[in-house]
Amino acid sequence: MMIGSVAYLFPIVISNKNKMLLERLGLALIVGSYFIVSKEDTWPGYAALLPVLGALFVIFSARDESFVTGNLVFQKIGAWSYSIYLWQWPLLVGIYCYTLDDMYIFIGIALSMLLGFISNRYIERIRFKNGFHSARAYLKCNPLYIMLFISILSLIVIANKGDSYWVNNLDSTEYKTYYLLFNRDKESDDWGVSSEGGQNFSKCNFNSTSLTDAMKVKLKQCESTNNSGVLILGDSHSKDLFGMVSSAFENDFIVGITNTQGCRPNTQKNIVKNII
Repeated sequence: MMIGSVAYLFPIVISNKNKMLLERLGLALIVGSYFIVSKEDTWPGYAALLPVLGALFVIFSARDESFVTGNLVFQKIGAWSYSIYLWQWPLLVGIYCYTLDDMYIFIGIALSMLLGFISNRYIERIRFKNGFHSARAYLKCNPLYIMLFISILSLIVIANKGDSYWVNNLDSTEYKTYYLLFNRDKESDDWGVSSEGGQNFSKCNFNSTSLTDAMKVKLKQCESTNNSGVLILGDSHSKDLFGMVSSAFENDFIVGITNTQGCRPNTQKNIVKNII
């Protein structure tokens, strides 16, 4: 979005011949990113520069007569693009939350385009009254009632602890695990500072070298009694993974979580390579 703003605020003058070359280069970067970027690449990262720069070049070229960007289909998709962008997020979250098949990705793309068209056509083009000459005139302001309706819904969610809905719907084993770990004694965390100036989380330095023989025996006993499981290690952000990971397995598959604010597993790189 920022790059697009740069193209809008600082347009450049280019000859028609160079416009065509710039557009082709931009399209090549956009199309090429589909073949170069893979799920193994960090996203967003440097790989995002390919489609972003490609889009920037296409915008800079500003070729209204272009067969690719000037045709009716692409013009309409461009007009609905922001609405499509807004709709694709809840659809994408739903696909991942319910671990739906890859087929639903294509259904989500089609739905986001349809919903983007509908909201752009019938919602975003509404011209609300913006002239208020008295306090009573505000009572005729429709967005005010929309805001009031959303506020009431939000208060209902808060009153019913809707933000903890996913926790309350965990099975008993998962709920007890989450409750015990979430309500641990946080005062036991060591917030000291090391000699190098970094924080020393001695209470949470869990790594493969700190596993004693007694701990290994307990882990084996746990596995034989409760079958295999998943242990999420990390800082406070690892809590966000608990619901997603636990929902991906059957109820008898235990998912545990251990985290401390700012704490990460600190197994050395050479040890990790040997484990892998």
